[in-house]
Amino acid sequence: MKAGQFSQLFAILLLFLMILGSVLFVFPMRGDVETLQVTEATLAEELVALETEYESLAALAEDVSTSEITKQSLMAAVPSGYAQDDLILELSDMASELGFTLNAVNFSDTVSQEFGNTITISASFSGTYEQLIAFLQKLETADRLLRVLSLNVQRTSTSDISFNISLEAYYQ
Repeated sequence: MKAGQFSQLFAILLLFLMILGSVLFVFPMRGDVETLQVTEATLAEELVALETEYESLAALAEDVSTSEITKQSLMAAVPSGYAQDDLILELSDMASELGFTLNAVNFSDTVSQEFGNTITISASFSGTYEQLIAFLQKLETADRLLRVLSLNVQRTSTSDISFNISLEAYYQ
């Protein structure tokens, strides 16, 4: 055989092997490629669904932590049980912080259809008018939920007053 014929025969043989290889190896893999593409699309959809679920769970976790803080502040505002000792300490601390005297504290238990379980507190204080105003402002921002029912003020000297306050403190 001549070199030219041999190279033509070799080229034809290589072409035949390439076609045979394509038929035997590449075409069966096309089905696998299509399956893998479908699997990839399914996994991408699952990833999007998982990311959405993660975001909703993260938002829920944030709500839960906020809810826990809210629950703790609500439990401080409306404790379980009377918590009279805490109430006496809170009123006494407010009075001493503002520099006036807590003379007496009386409690009575009431149940109201409109407001629920309450303790009625009658307290007597002495100090200045400015201290009274500051005390009323502190009552508005107190940890315990309090409602002023009545306030009686009596001037004892040019700068001093004594006052009786009736409060309701809520409990569960």
